[in-house]
Amino acid sequence: MIQSLIEPEFNEFVHREIASGKFRSERELVSEALRLLQDRERRRDALIGDLQAGIDQLDRGEGAVVDSPAAQQALITAIVGSDTAGDRDREQ
Repeated sequence: MIQSLIEPEFNEFVHREIASGKFRSERELVSEALRLLQDRERRRDALIGDLQAGIDQLDRGEGAVVDSPAAQQALITAIVGSDTAGDRDREQ
């Protein structure tokens, strides 16, 4: 069934993944692939929303100039730290 739905170059991969025991069936493998795609799309949509919110803030004049290297590094650290916390929240 699945073989007629996927590109021929993926057939060997599908069979190898099932043979390895990672998946019990083609259906299980495809379901996991679709879950991953769905999660990627949700994250993409959230990122686009966050970017638009930032653009809107800049359009309203709510931006800040960060011109010193120390301030830039502090901002990067804050962003990376908040992103890591967000990943932990999503995993739970």
